[in-house]
Amino acid sequence: MRKSFYFIIIVLLPALFLYSYAQTQISNNLGHCGFERPPFLTDHNITVKKSLSHIPYTNYFSLKSIENIYINLIPKRDMGLKVITLVFYDPNGNIYLKKKVPIKSSESITKNNISIPGYRFLQKVKGGKILKIGNLGKRRVIPIPFAISGTYISNNHMTGTWEVKIFVNNNENPCYNIFFTIGD
Repeated sequence: MRKSFYFIIIVLLPALFLYSYAQTQISNNLGHCGFERPPFLTDHNITVKKSLSHIPYTNYFSLKSIENIYINLIPKRDMGLKVITLVFYDPNGNIYLKKKVPIKSSESITKNNISIPGYRFLQKVKGGKILKIGNLGKRRVIPIPFAISGTYISNNHMTGTWEVKIFVNNNENPCYNIFFTIGD
């Protein structure tokens, strides 16, 4: 009886507090980041479909069967043009990849490509696709792929818990921190 009580106090209570804190941070960040919902991860490009019964989400990916992990963004309708910076941290806490992606919340993109400091070539603006998502109705979803198959990750068996921090328009503080696991 005592062991289970200590387990609840030592393990579950802090986990519940961290989950509650994370949800509060996500809610607080939705406004200044320009997103309607927190980003979600999938193992396939969901924009090949016309509708979804619900927002899919997974945070575990098998190294043997995954080609890409998609970070899916649902921008607010009036978000306009933003530059999203994604910083991927490997299981050891080292920066694995930093990429900037220009996105827009509508298909009426005045420029198809924009210049981003630090990038040699113009970057294509991503507009995503409108999907019907369950009781949310029609929402624009912008999938950003993170390659796994055939990369340093799969070739060197880099399994473990990864983190991606999402920044908007060079803001110093990330809008979101997402953790996911790549396993066997």
